[in-house]
Amino acid sequence: MPSSTDELENNHLDKLLMETIRPPARPMPTAEEIEEIRRKVEVTKANYPEEEFKRTELARPLLEWRGVGYFLDNPAPEQKLLFYGKGWAIPDKCVIAIFAAGATGKTFLCFQLAACLATGINFGPFVTTMQFMPPRKKKVLYLCGEDPRDIIHKRMRQIFAHMPGLADRRDDLDANLCIHSLVGEDRVMIAFDQQKNPARTQVFDWLCNSIDKMGGVGLIVIDPLSKFFGLNENDNVHGAAWIAMLETISVKYDAAVLFTHHESKQQNKSGDIQTSTGRGAGSFRDNVRAAISMVKMDAATAKKFNYPSNWKKLVAVMPTKSNYSEEAEELQWFMRGDGGVLFPANIEKEQRDKLSTALIELLRQAVNGQLFDEKGNSLSYTRDDLTFRGLTLTPKNPLEKAIRAAMKEAGVVNLEKELSRQLLRLEIENKILIDRSPDGGRANKQRVTVIGYGPPPEAEPETEPGVQDKEKQPATPYLPEVDYYEKNSSVRRIEKSTEDLPATRNKSKKREKKSPGRKRK
Repeated sequence: MPSSTDELENNHLDKLLMETIRPPARPMPTAEEIEEIRRKVEVTKANYPEEEFKRTELARPLLEWRGVGYFLDNPAPEQKLLFYGKGWAIPDKCVIAIFAAGATGKTFLCFQLAACLATGINFGPFVTTMQFMPPRKKKVLYLCGEDPRDIIHKRMRQIFAHMPGLADRRDDLDANLCIHSLVGEDRVMIAFDQQKNPARTQVFDWLCNSIDKMGGVGLIVIDPLSKFFGLNENDNVHGAAWIAMLETISVKYDAAVLFTHHESKQQNKSGDIQTSTGRGAGSFRDNVRAAISMVKMDAATAKKFNYPSNWKKLVAVMPTKSNYSEEAEELQWFMRGDGGVLFPANIEKEQRDKLSTALIELLRQAVNGQLFDEKGNSLSYTRDDLTFRGLTLTPKNPLEKAIRAAMKEAGVVNLEKELSRQLLRLEIENKILIDRSPDGGRANKQRVTVIGYGPPPEAEPETEPGVQDKEKQPATPYLPEVDYYEKNSSVRRIEKSTEDLPATRNKSKKREKKSPGRKRK
């Protein structure tokens, strides 16, 4: 245990150490020093600008309470549309996306849609002007981030030369469509700030000032997203920030904003247009108000349509999202023509024409004895061998079976539905005759006759006027006399109904006993 003398020495040493390290206490200011400090503060305030000391004004006004009475008492305004059409109504004054894989033709589609809106012409299912209405035109600003000016020049020449209706409206196209190539320039509109948060760049301000200077722009096209986007494509928050930035432009200038975006690798492999969402985050599709998708025709789809001509140049276009209108039930096929220009294509009609040609050729071969069975034997033809029911439902002879097998091999999936449609079409075109009379062949199964082919129909034997055919005469006993009862059939009906009356009453009484609450009719 340390002695009391040691403790005193240690305490003395600690006190000396603290006095050495700690600075001496600052003395209280005198009244003269306080007055001097106050005087300096007054001089400083007098030298500063007056606005530095004003209360900071709010840049955004506060929300006010407003009831829904205005919505209840006034009719709703008519919805503004970029394009009309059932299932193809694309809303105006909002953000729209076009999703497609590379080299699908999305830039050509955007160029042609921009030309439609600039001139007021219609393009397949994209209807800009309703029937009997004046052309509806918009000023379109197109920002191209991938293609240089020379490529834009070449494509616009091709579109103007081959797209129907543009040649007559050159002045409108020149006045209302403006395309700028930003290749090689700073074009990123949103990127990370110093704190790694999404922030709008100077390019956004530059674009807004440009639109202010142009005035009256009704549609801004940004092609593609990847050239103007400086954030993470796989982050939903960043995708939502991109859409919010475009919504700012849409609201500020009362215009629609359309951007293009590439598809994911998985979507490119599947080729299902219904599942098109664009590459990366799902918020790109979720936050837009409308979306249009494009896919190329693959081999499986081409086989389904019996391999249309130039099927590798066919692309499908379909609105896959619409928040303000009904969804499209069917897609529209487009053929990439000269230089890549898109033209509406009706491959369903082309397929029906092919099937119709194949069916009439098979029918003609059948009646001429040119069809063969599986063993290679020629199939003979008689008048009742081809019927509507046998061809569409249940074949009863080798000829009908051979024709159905050939049509199935030609690509017909639903034989009953498709063959019925094709046979009726051939009848309208006066290529076949379907006998619908009571004795129309094989127990009234509607005999099919190919006009101009096969053996001629059997001629009916001529009979003298007033003489009934004995084969059709009913076998009735000879009646030497016909009295009033035999002549008047109404008398027989009344007497027969009278004879059956008691039996009917007895039956009704039994029903009343079983169900007393039931009323007789």
